[in-house]
Amino acid sequence: MDNARETIKNVARIAFRLRARGAMSALRNRGGVAIMIGEALRESLSGKLSPGEKGWIVKIEQLRRSLCASRLVAPIRDFGARRSLRETYDRNDAGCRVVLRSIGDICRDASKSPFWCLMLLKLVEKLRPATCIELGTSLGISACYQAAALEMQGNGTLVTLEGADSLATFARENLQRVGLKNVHVAVGRFQDILGGVLETSQKVDFAFVDGHHEENATLAYFSQMLPYLSAGAVVVFDDISWSDGMRRAWQAIVQNEKACLSIYLRQMGLCVICDGGREKMKIRMPLV
Repeated sequence: MDNARETIKNVARIAFRLRARGAMSALRNRGGVAIMIGEALRESLSGKLSPGEKGWIVKIEQLRRSLCASRLVAPIRDFGARRSLRETYDRNDAGCRVVLRSIGDICRDASKSPFWCLMLLKLVEKLRPATCIELGTSLGISACYQAAALEMQGNGTLVTLEGADSLATFARENLQRVGLKNVHVAVGRFQDILGGVLETSQKVDFAFVDGHHEENATLAYFSQMLPYLSAGAVVVFDDISWSDGMRRAWQAIVQNEKACLSIYLRQMGLCVICDGGREKMKIRMPLV
């Protein structure tokens, strides 16, 4: 039985390498932004790091470890989709729920893993965006990775949106602990503050949508961002396989006429925005 399991695993690894190789080749042939995305994915999968990247990652992962070990309890005003039926909460007048959770639990449950954070860092590094936005700050781990990439390129800013004011306070402190100053944490419900952030930014080159994981909300935020996304902008959606609703939202996004390139990575989805006139390309490279 063990030999059979190992054989299945080996076949799966070979099949994935073949899919990944085909996807990389397709991205190179596409040219432009697709080449940079392909390089980011290739380096993320290989774990290739420059000395500068290593330095920032060591700092951020030290921060992650300290947060995961924290027993400090914070009241979290949660406006998004409910992730666990085991949570207890009280309704308040704003129509959200207040959840008492330890910082350690929040860091372990809500922060992106080192691999996916590395992929965000590599994407920002390769794409060199001037203006980035993130929907869903939590404790700021993924924001640290994106801001570190901007710091290394010596240009660009990140605005990250968080609905819970207590989490936003922790995120600001965490960004300062790591030594990142090119980030602004905006506090409020996405539907209340996203419009103002977009108006101030005027043009967005990179966006990471990692909050309010519901079908209608995800589609609404995408539609709201579209007029502000530059040609060649990359939008990364997290948890696209989290629920049937999120799977439908992803399918609707890739069908949009401005989404000329989409990459399905199972947990995340990437789409490249264009002004039209280019043939659509859809790539499936499901990562575990």
